Amino acid sequence: MFPILLFSQANYTFMYEKGFSAHSGAENLIAANYLYATLDKNYIPTDIFKEKKTVGKLGNMAYRFAKFWYIDFELSAWAFRAQHEYFGHTVRAKQAGYYDAWPVIGYPYYSKDKGLTYRGERIGYSSNQENKLINSGGTEANIIIAENIFIKTLLSNRILYQQSLLYIGNNTYQSLGILLSNNISDIQDIKYYNKYVIYNANDEKLQRQFKTIALIELLTDPMNYVSLYSIFKNYIYEGKHGTKIPMLRIGKKIRYLPDFRYVLASYSPELMYENYFRFDDKLLNITIRHAALTSHKSFGVTASLYNYSISKRLSFDTQVSYWTQPEIKIYNDANEKTTFDENSLGLAFIQSTYYRIVNKNDFSLMIAVGYKTGGYLEGEILDEGLILRGGLSFRFEE
Repeated sequence: MFPILLFSQANYTFMYEKGFSAHSGAENLIAANYLYATLDKNYIPTDIFKEKKTVGKLGNMAYRFAKFWYIDFELSAWAFRAQHEYFGHTVRAKQAGYYDAWPVIGYPYYSKDKGLTYRGERIGYSSNQENKLINSGGTEANIIIAENIFIKTLLSNRILYQQSLLYIGNNTYQSLGILLSNNISDIQDIKYYNKYVIYNANDEKLQRQFKTIALIELLTDPMNYVSLYSIFKNYIYEGKHGTKIPMLRIGKKIRYLPDFRYVLASYSPELMYENYFRFDDKLLNITIRHAALTSHKSFGVTASLYNYSISKRLSFDTQVSYWTQPEIKIYNDANEKTTFDENSLGLAFIQSTYYRIVNKNDFSLMIAVGYKTGGYLEGEILDEGLILRGGLSFRFEE
């Protein structure tokens, strides 16, 4: 068993959800990453040369870099592709009625088959909004895995080296792709996303706006800098596994960290302004979002409170969201169309409960129950319906 000195305040969960989603996929991949990170920290040596002078230090740095490049990078790249292709594109396609959709996940990272999702056949119709989400579902799923790592590491006040690798790849993929492309329509996911959007993706003004948003997202995300520092300075150079996360102070007890993200929603790109407040062992996130780059208008607020408890055995996470959005249409298997009217109020509530069953190593049973009305909420179905997830959670020493 692992030695327990200081518990992570974040729960890591191997989760089941019927049909899965980008959220349950992210939880499973993050939990596997965290388990490997804990094994790596406790059982895999960071030094293979005992000599502490220059030759030994350089030899150990070379060993850690080789491990990073040939093992750790490949594992995080596979997790990135699994999230992108299966829990992103494929799941969104199945939600739209393409039940035979399947992914191809290339491995290793430099293989010719980078990753691809085949929709298969659908008898009947799928709406423009559904098609947009199929095409943007990969980057949406990557953003969700990055966001979940952001939350869990803020709760623990540190990020592990393996988590840094998983974060930086998923978080920068969309923005780096936009910034490095000569034309954003050269990016396959965005090319087909724009096919269903009312503006022209080749418009010079749009190109500049997209690239500006991508640049702001990359430069203002504090966890990008922390992750790079964790990988190259703390792990490869010094052989340390954990890196503390700096936060702004508000008074004596509250710590604050802002973040900016954007997603390709089902009607338009949406900008998201996230505000994280940590106090005691809890974390509060308030996210404000709105549409950009098109004539569509949307606005939404999500408030999430993590890791509050009423006893030694019971703890909770709660999320409440509301939004107003453009008209959204979806089709069921009988080709019956459902329309969620423009500017109608959308609501969602998700309650996650953790019941600790083993004090040592902190194992808990987890169940998440919620409901959402029709409309776009990052990673959830477009239709209204029940949200139900469950699994086994754990926390180890960090």
